[in-house]
Amino acid sequence: MKKIIFYIILSNTVLSSILFAQNPTTPLTVAHLGNHRFMPNNYIKDPFIKTYIQNSLGLGKALDVNIPLVVIDGEPLVALRGDLIFLSLDFEYHHAVKDWL
Repeated sequence: MKKIIFYIILSNTVLSSILFAQNPTTPLTVAHLGNHRFMPNNYIKDPFIKTYIQNSLGLGKALDVNIPLVVIDGEPLVALRGDLIFLSLDFEYHHAVKDWL
């Protein structure tokens, strides 16, 4: 029974990879200007090709914080105590400079 299930899964995987494979003659389009090619990167957004505004706001609060700084023989001698509140504000604006990319 396990062999039958294995062969069914294997055949479905092979068939789906054949059916959804890319056509090898499909050309990849890369932005270029003159002799310079701009290579795409999935981790870094391309600058100045899209106009957009993005903002974010974050707020955090921690009450009754106790951080021991100096501990001797299991006893804290010096510690920081108090409350902590922080705010994060981010604003980003990109403007499309040229339409040739």
